[in-house]
Amino acid sequence: MRAMLVLIVAIALSAGEPPALSAVPTNVQSSQQVSFGDDGAVLQDQSSVSFSLMLTMPSPARLLSSRSVTIDHLATEIGEVIGAMAHARGNSAWGQDQGQNGLQVQVTLPASAMGAARIVALRGTLTCAWSNGAVRRATLAPLRDFHGKNTRISGLDTAFSLRIREQSDGLACIFNGDETVLARLAFADATGADVPIRGMSGQGGGGQQTRVYQNISLPDGSVVLDFHHGMRTDTIPFTLADMPLRIEPPKPVAPGTDDF
Repeated sequence: MRAMLVLIVAIALSAGEPPALSAVPTNVQSSQQVSFGDDGAVLQDQSSVSFSLMLTMPSPARLLSSRSVTIDHLATEIGEVIGAMAHARGNSAWGQDQGQNGLQVQVTLPASAMGAARIVALRGTLTCAWSNGAVRRATLAPLRDFHGKNTRISGLDTAFSLRIREQSDGLACIFNGDETVLARLAFADATGADVPIRGMSGQGGGGQQTRVYQNISLPDGSVVLDFHHGMRTDTIPFTLADMPLRIEPPKPVAPGTDDF
């Protein structure tokens, strides 16, 4: 049984300050939820405006996963500053295979806090895991020697191990550790030629993830694992000083209308 771990030379940023984040807003939506009393007075107004905010890092840095996001400053065209609720949803390291290097944040504003003015600027912070672009590679070959065995990958920023299991529907890889550190997984046949991944399903939590790669059986082949090297967690500020989209409060509604 052999496991090979080598350092891949890559263009990498210095280990100093994290790179600047860019913020691009998209997909503005309004939601009107108003309840009225018998006299027509507003009893409750839960109307809101939401939009998506795409946060990205410049290459070769890689944005790996979000810990939390806060938007602490939203300025309107008349100089008001209002609060916001932000929820991050986006890629972990698994998204890197598709060339993604961003995180989508959903921002929700209560209409009652917006008044009648539109948003023109925002400021916030993202606490995230990121790397400077360097990777380490582990190659496990031949795969038959690793079936059913727990293999610890040494030399990484965090503890990580892998167990491989043949199944009727494909090859299962069970990961123990923070999968954020895993940048890429690929297969090769006995000659070293790439084997395309045509389907994958996964499940797990609590530090253990299972990925089943469909219709793959490579007893004489190998699995190639690229790991982010120099992964760290920082709180990084971002600013959008000139909002390119018109983000306006919902139009008011009256009792008996169905405009909301």
